[in-house]
This record gives sequence, C-alpha cells and structure tokens, in this order.
Amino acid sequence: MRQAKFEVKNRKIGANTFYVRAFPPLQGLKLYGDLQKAITAALKGGLTSNGETEDMKEALLGAQINVGAILAQLGESFNGEVLAQFSERLLDAEYVSVKIKGEEEAIMLTEDVINELFTGKLVELLKLEKFIIEVNFGDFFALIPNLSGVREMLVSK
Repeated sequence: MRQAKFEVKNRKIGANTFYVRAFPPLQGLKLYGDLQKAITAALKGGLTSNGETEDMKEALLGAQINVGAILAQLGESFNGEVLAQFSERLLDAEYVSVKIKGEEEAIMLTEDVINELFTGKLVELLKLEKFIIEVNFGDFFALIPNLSGVREMLVSK
C-alpha cells in the first residue's frame, strides 16, 4: 500500500514553533462542512432581503446587512461548548506538534501540552487554530468577505 506524503507547514506563534499537516480528506470535509454551516447560518441571520429573488448574487446585492445580527448569531453558533468541540477537532495531536522554545525536538500537541502552553493565552490558541484552518482549507477566512465591503465586492465581479 502506498503511503501518502503530506507537507508539514510551520509557524511561530508566541515563543513556540508549531508544525501542522493537513487532515485526511474525509476528516477535513466533515470539519469544513461543520464550520461552514455555523458561519453561513450567522451570515444568513444578518441579511434582510429587499424583495423576492432566486438569484443569490442579486439577493445579496439587494440585502440590508445587519452586522449586529450576524455577530449575535455567531455568538449563538459558536457558544463555549461548540467552540471547545471545534478546538478539540482542530488540535488533533496526530496532525499538530510543537517545538517549545529552548527544546531540541518537536512533540505532539497533547491536551497536557495545550494546557501548559495556552493557559492564560487564549489569543495565541486562536492564532494556532486559524493556522490549522489555513493549512487544511486554504485561506478559509478569505471566503468570508468583509461585511462592510460585500456589496462592492459583488458589484465588481
């Protein structure tokens, strides 16, 4: 049986260097679908249509964007329980390792290591999760347009 070779990407976050390789395709698709569902539900909750249309581009162009409603829906979609579940799925020790500052070798990012490195440093943890999403799904966040510029982006295409 042939063994697939996956590129390992690394990034320094805080004082440590993290190494991430992509999830297998089916595992990645499940995670991507769940992330997409949570985010698009929030976006949909913040759009108020100005009429009936079947065309998505036309509907978005004619919509009133309620950023407050989107943020509120994101808060509902990503409550603490859901955020912890996504984090557990993203921080899979089989695919994420870390070279701790001053150490010679990288180690698997187990729950104990996560607790050691990120207690009181949740922003660094979120930066790592964003990096894991980038490695697995390209620039996932570029797919989510800046809400203040969504109309201009759609009009220019």
